[in-house]
Amino acid sequence: MTRLRVGTRGSELARTQTREVTEVLERSGLEVETVLISTAGDRAPEARFKDLGPDIFTRALDEALLEGRIDCAVHSAKDMPTQVAEGIEVCAFVRRRFPEDVLVFFRGADSLRSIRSGGKVGTSSLRRKALLLHLRPDLEIVELRGNVRTRLERAAERGFDAAVLARAGLERLGLGERIGEVLDPAEFIPQAGQGALAVTCREDPSLSLKLAELLDDRRTRFALWAERAFLRRLGGGCQVPAGAYAELEGERLLLRAALLSPDGKTFLHVEKDVEAEAAREAGEAAAEELLRAGGDRIVGSLRRGGKE
Repeated sequence: MTRLRVGTRGSELARTQTREVTEVLERSGLEVETVLISTAGDRAPEARFKDLGPDIFTRALDEALLEGRIDCAVHSAKDMPTQVAEGIEVCAFVRRRFPEDVLVFFRGADSLRSIRSGGKVGTSSLRRKALLLHLRPDLEIVELRGNVRTRLERAAERGFDAAVLARAGLERLGLGERIGEVLDPAEFIPQAGQGALAVTCREDPSLSLKLAELLDDRRTRFALWAERAFLRRLGGGCQVPAGAYAELEGERLLLRAALLSPDGKTFLHVEKDVEAEAAREAGEAAAEELLRAGGDRIVGSLRRGGKE
């Protein structure tokens, strides 16, 4: 292969993330071409995720891979469906950076605890909304969509007290100084895969192995195996207020997972401490435990549109 065509979404953050990958590939001696692909999520930035399907940020890239227009694609791991499209494989999970959620403040507060009662906090994430209401039921959670810079501008213009965003996005865009509080991932559990990048390619052993050798990070891979297995067994995705965060220490993996009701009143939480090789099994077991503890009613209600 004389040139490796790397597909990515066209947003500023996606292009920045992809540069992290292409710089590694170029240092290895590969000639790289970045190909921008417009996805359903990019074309309808104001649409609700549930109206566009679970693969709104990956479908167009998958199609480009299968049609041979690109050789591999770079994704935010948290945006990837837990079931990868047929004919495509995840060949690398790039080292995770900054998995936490953070608060950006606009009206003087300096912590979640110090936001005034009735204060407005912006987010479009069901998980973040539920966690906020669980910790601060006196807050008003307001829809906030768009790319990172757009969300910051809108939150300021609309007089919000704060907005919740992924730390990774702000840091990668050079906006780390806007972070007012980093939320503890043991309490404010992140989205599965948050902060990590995933590289996909067609099922091609030679290319897959080459990309894995250059890009794959073992600690991140085991963590995401657990987190994605949890979400897959839960039957969640973006439509269920659930989070999962795993950390690998030596050969032990600690998984924290949570499932909430949309109003935050029900908070189901579990931890699994297992051998790293049992990462996927731990994720599935965590989901099973939460479903038996009443999570099945939460998931079932959400699938019915919130109607009991």
